[in-house]
Parts: sequence; C-alpha cells; structure tokens
Amino acid sequence: MKNLLILIFVLNSILFAFETDRKDEIRRLFYFSVESVDSLKKFENHLKSLSRKLDESFSLAYSGAYLTLVAKHSINPYTKYYKLKEGLELLDRAIQLEPDNLEYRFIRLSVLNYVPSFLGFDDKFFGDYEKAFALLKKKDFSSVDKQTQKGIIEFLMRSKKLNSSQKSELKKLYKEFE
Repeated sequence: MKNLLILIFVLNSILFAFETDRKDEIRRLFYFSVESVDSLKKFENHLKSLSRKLDESFSLAYSGAYLTLVAKHSINPYTKYYKLKEGLELLDRAIQLEPDNLEYRFIRLSVLNYVPSFLGFDDKFFGDYEKAFALLKKKDFSSVDKQTQKGIIEFLMRSKKLNSSQKSELKKLYKEFE
C-alpha cells in the first residue's frame, strides 16, 4: 500500500512537471510572437496540439492571446478589429473562470495597453489595472514569481494610459519588491 501511494505521488509529480513544461513553452512562444510573425505560426501549432491537454482557463487565455496577436500582425483593418474582439472574448472567459489570475489579467492588460481608446475597451483596461494592482500588492508568488511580477509593474509604469498618481503607486510598490 505504501509503495502504491509513493507511485501515485511520483506519477502525479511527473504529470505536473509535463504540464508545467507545456505551459512554459506556450508562454515562451507567446512572448516571441509579440514581435515575430514567424513565431506566431509556431505558437498557433503548439497551442492547437496542446490545448486539449491543458486546463480550460489556460487554454482560453492563450488562445485569446494568440488571436490578439493575429490582429496585431494583420494588415487588414477588418481582420484586426474582429480578431482582437474574438481574442478578448476568450480572455474574458478565462478571467471569468479565474478572476484572481494575475497572468491572465496581465495578458489582457498588455493587449489593451496598445488598443486605441476610441475602440471602447478602456473600461476593461482600468478594471484589469485595479485588479492586477491589488493582486501585486499581496506579493503572492505561488503562481507568478517575484521577477515576473516586477516585470509587470515595470510594464505598467511605462503605460501611457495610466496617470501620474497611478504610476506613483506603482513606483512605491516596485520599491517594496526590491
């Protein structure tokens, strides 16, 4: 019985490690795809091959992120708008499943940071900013490590959508991370 429990524990650990590796690869391809159309195709293929093996919210969030990148790299304004909208809808669903997930909030924040205000998504941007700021203040590094959280703060401090008061709050928080 003891050996069976050990075997179950080891197998569970191995499966968790595989899922973590899969997620890390998708994250890596997402970040490369922000600037590279070539990486975008790899990201799409990897996401399609793994989406059934990942938890639903992660798959939704990164499928949404993928579509927003299709919009970014598209030349056609119609495609840009509808892929952006479709991607944001998937991100919305992921965030509805896990409203306190800093990673998903940041993905949507980073997308909306570059979307012009006249498209009407600023309410989501500022809602995500408030939620992300509250999550960052908790300094919970169990799902998003300290270095990544510092990077999120640095990104937000450079946002042109935030006012000086919000940036000042971020600077104070950043100092607490050092």
